[in-house]
Parts: sequence; structure tokens; C-alpha cells
Amino acid sequence: MIRHIVLFKLKPKVTKQEVEGLTRGLSGLKESIEQVRAIEVKMDVGRTPNSCDLALDALFDNMEDVKTYSESPAHIEIVKMVERLCESRMKIDYQIEKANV
Repeated sequence: MIRHIVLFKLKPKVTKQEVEGLTRGLSGLKESIEQVRAIEVKMDVGRTPNSCDLALDALFDNMEDVKTYSESPAHIEIVKMVERLCESRMKIDYQIEKANV
């Protein structure tokens, strides 16, 4: 399995409602894209200057499924929202043993 993690740094003037919409949109990718085995989106609780604000943690069967996910219309649409609300994002994809999902 592949664990796909994305960390987001929000722009300073993003509203609570915009963050909630982004969180719902990211979480909803599981329903929109069949290759997503599990997804979790959480806000940072540490709130330090070095912290990212939001994390997405998703599971896929393989890298081909990650590619299909990243090219899907639902993902492309949420990326537009991310680009509008976030000043930066970083991702990592790594292999794990089979997860209980």
C-alpha cells in the first residue's frame, strides 16, 4: 500500500469557513475517487510558527492508483481551492505494509 501525506500552509487571511470548506472537499475525495482506500484530514493542534496548518493522510493500493487520483477531475478541482487558500504544500508518498482500512 501507499501512504500519501500532504501538508498545507494556509494563507494568513483564510477564514474559518474557507478552512471548513477545504477540509470537507479534501475529505470528500474518498467518495469521489474509487482508488482512495482511506483518507483523513486534520488541523494542526501545535500552532507554532514552523507548523503546517492542515494535513491530509490517504491510503492507496499502489502508485498507479495515486497517479489516477491526482489526475481525476475531483482532485484537479480541489487543487484549485488549495492554490487559492494555501501559500504552500508539501507531499510525500511512501510504501507501507497492508493497512487495516
